[in-house]
Amino acid sequence: FRSSVGKPRIEFIDLAKGMCILFVVLNHCDVTFGQPLIHPMRMPFYFILSGLFFKDYGGIFNLMEKKLNKLIVPFLFFFLIGLLVAWFKMRSLDFSLLIDPLDNWAMRANSPIWFLICLFWTNVIFCIVCMMVKSLYIRGVVVLCIGAIGYILNVYQIFTPLFFGSALTALPFFFTGYLIKRFPLL
Repeated sequence: FRSSVGKPRIEFIDLAKGMCILFVVLNHCDVTFGQPLIHPMRMPFYFILSGLFFKDYGGIFNLMEKKLNKLIVPFLFFFLIGLLVAWFKMRSLDFSLLIDPLDNWAMRANSPIWFLICLFWTNVIFCIVCMMVKSLYIRGVVVLCIGAIGYILNVYQIFTPLFFGSALTALPFFFTGYLIKRFPLL
C-alpha cells in the first residue's frame, strides 16, 4: 500500500487502527464478545497507535496549528452536527448542550468525539515534555508522573474541562507508542 503522498504504509498498523475503530463501535453498541479486556484496552491501544505517529512539527506553536486543523476543527464540526441532531430530537434549543465539554463528564451531543479533544491535549502535553526534558529516561519518568496525576483525578472524580484529565491519563500510553517508534521494533 502507498499513501497519497507516496510514503509506504505499514499494513499491520492500518489493520490495528481498523480493529481499534471496530472495538470502539462494538463497545458503543454494547457488544464485547464476552472478552473482558476489549473494553478497558480499546482506548489505551488507540493512544499507543497515536504515539507511533507523534511529530513535534518544529515546536509547540506549529504542533498546535497542525493539531487544531486535524483534531479540533473536526471535533467542532461533528459536535455542531450532534448539537443540531439533539436539538431536532428534543424539538427545542437547549443551549446548555453547548458547554457540555466545559462542565460535564460526558457530552450529551455526540459524546464519542471526546477523543479528539483528548488527543489534542495529549499531543500538546507530550510536545511540551519533549521540549523541556531531553533524556528519554527522565522523559519517561515525567510522563508516568503526569499519567499518575490523571489517574488520581479520575479515581477521585475530580473534573477537568475539555477532557484534560483524560489526556493526562492517556499520556503513558501515548509515550509507549512513541517508544515503539523510536526502537527498531517495527
